[in-house]
Amino acid sequence: MYAVHRDDRPFGGNDPPATIYVSRSSRAMYHIHDLFADRSLIVHHDGYGGYGQFGSIGTVIANIVGVGCWTHARRNFIKYYDTTKNDAAGSASAGEIIELIDLLYKHNGETWGWSREDRRQYRQKHCKPVVDKLMLRMEAIQLTISTGSRLNTAINYVLKRRESLTRFLDDGRIELDTNAVERQFKPVQMLRKNVYFMGSDEGGETWAVFSSLIETCKLNGFDPYKYLVWLFDELTALFARGASPVIDYRKFLPWNAPKQCKMGMKQDVEDQKKAA
Repeated sequence: MYAVHRDDRPFGGNDPPATIYVSRSSRAMYHIHDLFADRSLIVHHDGYGGYGQFGSIGTVIANIVGVGCWTHARRNFIKYYDTTKNDAAGSASAGEIIELIDLLYKHNGETWGWSREDRRQYRQKHCKPVVDKLMLRMEAIQLTISTGSRLNTAINYVLKRRESLTRFLDDGRIELDTNAVERQFKPVQMLRKNVYFMGSDEGGETWAVFSSLIETCKLNGFDPYKYLVWLFDELTALFARGASPVIDYRKFLPWNAPKQCKMGMKQDVEDQKKAA
């Protein structure tokens, strides 16, 4: 199962947020290529090897710009720090790196909702010096530790992904991490053992469609139940007219639902219809 999340709000974009779930049998690279084939996108990811060919010339994903995740990078140092408190030198080095990454997040947090260009300029002034110091410090630490140590592995994770992790400095649309989609995907992870078997590929696809609609409703402030009632009523009315209409399904997407479907409304859809 894949989750693809779009959210332009951090840089003041106009497109509504959305999450799409895609049912696949594995995380094999050919599924990833199929999902993003011939598109021009910026894609944040967790560093999984299947995303490693993003941007490769001559492939169907040549126009995909891959962006690394600072949360995944930071996690490696936290794990090392928490399990090596008896190693004063190693623990101190990991702690120093964690503090620098935290400072990076602090500076970047000031830019939420700013325009794309304002974010870029602010990051160049405040975040780039932190990134430069962070990279230099990790390179210096590597010279003093064993190549087989877990701290070296954590550092290599960052240095090998330096380009993808630092792209946010030059583009205000890019975030530091994949946290937004991780939050959307968490319910799937929690249910993983209960959904090993969907019954059929069609069952998995149906589950993905409804999950996409429900999570996108939440992102846009709509009550999923009210939205689905409205959606089914509208589609039923269309098909009840006899001839199969040519339907523009875009107008039924969650962000185009009527106001009565908003979360927190006192009247539900049926109450609104009766009142009308």
